[in-house]
Amino acid sequence: MDSPPYRNVALLATIMQIAFACLAVNNGDSEPPTSSPQPICSQCPAVYVPNCNGLTGRHLCLTSTQAQVHRTEVAGKCIFNYTCPEPTAAYAWPLIGDGPIVITGELHCNAPNHIWRNTKYGPISKMGCMSQARTRCGGCVDIYEPRDPCPVSSCAPRRHVGLSVYRDPSNRKRCLLHFLCPVGTEPYIFEGVGKGYVKAPEGTTLTCTDNGPGSSWYAMLAPPFEDAYVEHISCFSAT
Repeated sequence: MDSPPYRNVALLATIMQIAFACLAVNNGDSEPPTSSPQPICSQCPAVYVPNCNGLTGRHLCLTSTQAQVHRTEVAGKCIFNYTCPEPTAAYAWPLIGDGPIVITGELHCNAPNHIWRNTKYGPISKMGCMSQARTRCGGCVDIYEPRDPCPVSSCAPRRHVGLSVYRDPSNRKRCLLHFLCPVGTEPYIFEGVGKGYVKAPEGTTLTCTDNGPGSSWYAMLAPPFEDAYVEHISCFSAT
């Protein structure tokens, strides 16, 4: 005997609910644990991906700490907030359709299926803060080097640093470098003439004229360095 139609509908709804939950499982991210007691948030899956979800050509992929992600329960919903500082933006993968897409606004999750949703884009399986895909710079390469040996309390390895190298939209022969140090560390450049570390202001942009392999990076700093030749950059704590 055939099953009644309403049973088939109920079965399909159950299957879709399980499928959605499976798509949104923890995919290796580093979200902080949900603070207690937050019974709704504790049932919502991990959603933040710190590694650009494996995309290539995205030079800046923020960790959950850098994106200041946190969950808060409000009026029966779990609210997921984040901050994507420039030059990054929030990119998300919808449960249905292709991704990533740029989104704005918080995510929310609630019973009965505990799926993350964005008010504008609907169900979301994962999201992250990352830079746009950029054209590669041939001779102007990533020059980050962790300070070694480390004479202070914290020297950041490359994997903890957000770094973006891309062509200057206003000058195709020139490349730009931005780097974002993890919390507890500060940006430094190793000045190539004086052979020493110089603290760089937050948001310092390095420039490089792409003349092929061996092209050099420079940074505009306060006197006496001005247009300083940069051998490499590092992130480490002040003490």
